[in-house]
Amino acid sequence: MAGSSLGYEHTADAKAKISATLKGKVPANHFQKGDKNPNYGLVSANAAGVYIYDLEGKFVAECVSRVAAASYLGVSTSCIYSAISRGSVVKGGYRVVSAKSNI
Repeated sequence: MAGSSLGYEHTADAKAKISATLKGKVPANHFQKGDKNPNYGLVSANAAGVYIYDLEGKFVAECVSRVAAASYLGVSTSCIYSAISRGSVVKGGYRVVSAKSNI
């Protein structure tokens, strides 16, 4: 196939040069997982706080983000997103409201 590098094999000399160039460099995916990620544990600047109320309207908790609210209630983040947009009940006993909305 013209213009394709499919099937091409680097020569031993080329492999040695590539290896020498990459020595001491951190692989691109090194920081992507868990506590190795530079953003691990930080809350996004775009995070929307969430207030959690029981069904009687009594304040239960405030979470810094929807992800934190999902973790607090033990449900998925999509459940929190849906409950906020629909005004539905979460886990049979809680209502969640975005801190950015008018309560």
